[in-house]
Amino acid sequence: MKNSGKNYLFQVVTTALLLSSFLFSQTADTNESKIRKYEIGGQVTVLRQKSYQDDALVFDIDFSPAPNYMRLADDHQTEYGFGGRFTYNFNRNIALEAEANFFPVDRLSPTSGESERIFGTNEFLRVFVEPRGRKFQAVAGPKIGFRKEKYGVFAKIRPGIFHVGRFPVVQVLVISPGGIGANDQKSTFFSVDVGGVFELYPSKRTILRFDVGDTIIRYNAKDPVQFNPGFTRHTLQISTGFGFRF
Repeated sequence: MKNSGKNYLFQVVTTALLLSSFLFSQTADTNESKIRKYEIGGQVTVLRQKSYQDDALVFDIDFSPAPNYMRLADDHQTEYGFGGRFTYNFNRNIALEAEANFFPVDRLSPTSGESERIFGTNEFLRVFVEPRGRKFQAVAGPKIGFRKEKYGVFAKIRPGIFHVGRFPVVQVLVISPGGIGANDQKSTFFSVDVGGVFELYPSKRTILRFDVGDTIIRYNAKDPVQFNPGFTRHTLQISTGFGFRF
C-alpha cells in the first residue's frame, strides 16, 4: 500500500512518454495541410478533491472533553480557477499541449465541516489537514483521438506540477489539552492529468472545448513523517473554454 501511489504515477508517466514518442514518429496524413497547426485559448476549471485515500477511514476529531472520533460523511473540497492553454497539432489525430491554471481563493482554513483529519495505524496516529491558500497547476502532454469537421474527441495524459500556497505541515500532536501544531509552507507536488476532451468547431478558426479528467496529485511526505505521511489523491477536474486556431 505504501508504494502503490508512486507505482501508479510511474505507470501513468511511462505511458505518457511512450505516447509522446509515438506522437513524434507519426507521418503526416493526407489531410494535414487542412489542419491549423496552432491553438491558443482559455478556460475556467473546477477541482473537486475527494478524501486523501478512498479505502481509508477519515475522521473528524473533537478533543473535548476527550478525543472523540467520528467518520465524516462528506469529505470534499472544491476549488474554482481559470487559465490558458497552447496546443500544437501534428495532424488530425495527435497534438501536444500545455496548460496552466490558477486558483485565486486564498483559503486560510478548512471549509465548513472540514476539520483536522486524524487516522490510526498500528504504529502511531497520523494527521492530515486540507491544503490551503492559493493554488497553481501546470501540465503538458499528448492529446490523441479523432477529429471531424465540426467536432473532435480525444484522450489526454499530461504530467505536471501542482503548487499549494499554504500546505500545513504538522509539527506536534497534543492529546491533552488537545490540538495540533502546524506550519503553513509553500509546496510543489508532482501531478498527472488523465481524462477526455470533447471539442466543437463553430468555425474554421474557433473552438469550444470541454474537459473531464482525474488530476492525480502525489503529496510527498514531510518531516516529521509520522504526522505528515505521503499519499496520492485523486481529484475530479472539469473545465470548459474557448480558443482560436491559426
